[in-house]
Amino acid sequence: VGTTTLSGANTYSGNTVVNSGATLKLGANSAVPMTSNLILSGGTLDADGFGSAMNLLVVESNSTIALGSNLHYLIFNNSSEEPWSGTLTITGWMGAIDQMNPVGGHILVGSGGLSAEQLSQIVFQGYSGPAIILPSGELAPSGPVLALNPGSTDHGNACVGTAATTITYILSNTGGDATDVSVVSDNPEFVVSNLSSTTVPFGGFVTYDVTFTPSAAGN
Repeated sequence: VGTTTLSGANTYSGNTVVNSGATLKLGANSAVPMTSNLILSGGTLDADGFGSAMNLLVVESNSTIALGSNLHYLIFNNSSEEPWSGTLTITGWMGAIDQMNPVGGHILVGSGGLSAEQLSQIVFQGYSGPAIILPSGELAPSGPVLALNPGSTDHGNACVGTAATTITYILSNTGGDATDVSVVSDNPEFVVSNLSSTTVPFGGFVTYDVTFTPSAAGN
């Protein structure tokens, strides 16, 4: 419990464990050796603007990585096979969704460096949705990931000028919150109505109706 500062570049062996209630503060670059696994067991790693390349990243219970405001990199080897438990909260990240952080701290895990399940356990403070790995190997918060499930798209038979069966569409989101959502039709025979909300939160969905009214005979 309390704060421990690593003030120099270290070469110790063994794991670096941050237990519940404790804060490990980096006071220099390479403060954690490259061969050391970082095991977050309820505590906080405070980068304080310093970078370090480590071995594996392991989360054993709800923990935090706090990034600093100046340019620095926390680099980990592929940790996708490591079991995680709890949520990893990343604070101090100053980029935009789905993009590299232009300033401040970067967390690099490499392509495929964390599993989909591990990514779902990461929360960027101030952002919604799960984490993603960018092509650069950097962790970032996800933007909206929308998927449309219309069920059947067959409106059935109808006479010209008479509305056919209305179909309800479901728009779901597995990424960050989507706001100011609208649905429009570029064909006057298909009319969109009853959009249930203009916001689709992470893990949520909205519905809307489409009604087809044929203007001419056809198949």
